[in-house]
Amino acid sequence: RSSAASDVYKRQKFNDLDNKLKEKLSDITLFTRTTITQLRDTIWALNKDEISFEDLKARFFNYIENAKLAQEQTSFSFNVNMTSKFQLNSIQGVSIYRIVQEAINNAMKYAAATNVSLNISETDDVLIISIKDDGIGFNIAEIDLGNGLENMRNRALSINAEFNIHSSINEGTEIIMEINKNLSLIHISEPTRPY
Repeated sequence: RSSAASDVYKRQKFNDLDNKLKEKLSDITLFTRTTITQLRDTIWALNKDEISFEDLKARFFNYIENAKLAQEQTSFSFNVNMTSKFQLNSIQGVSIYRIVQEAINNAMKYAAATNVSLNISETDDVLIISIKDDGIGFNIAEIDLGNGLENMRNRALSINAEFNIHSSINEGTEIIMEINKNLSLIHISEPTRPY
């Protein structure tokens, strides 16, 4: 009997180790995929002197499509209400992309959100990018911003953008980035008009 019990114990230990190994390999695979994606995105941006906002919107769309596959229980929306044509330098393009990417990633990873929206709009003077979720939210006054939120804030500041976080417990979070068209390094051309 003790030999049989010992065999069962050994198999259970082996199964536990096997599951831990599978979990660790899954984490490594996810980390590797994320790193490769980030590297590709950085190379994409740095290979260009300027990035059109149309190109950046396509990157956002692709990121959201991949997020939909990874997070099937979450609904994503992407809305753009703009008429201006923008050219960003590579630093601006990467910074804006990384902020949006981090905000969406946080909504999926920590907020338990069922809805996440990315909205891009403009006024005469300001480009407005908003990432909003209906997740668990948090009390801004009671938390340390942490690396992710602090990195987003620093990226926004580095391109002369205003960065605001609005969040309430059980009411979700909204991250708003505003870029003053007149003060920023963004090149703006008027929309083409048909004759």
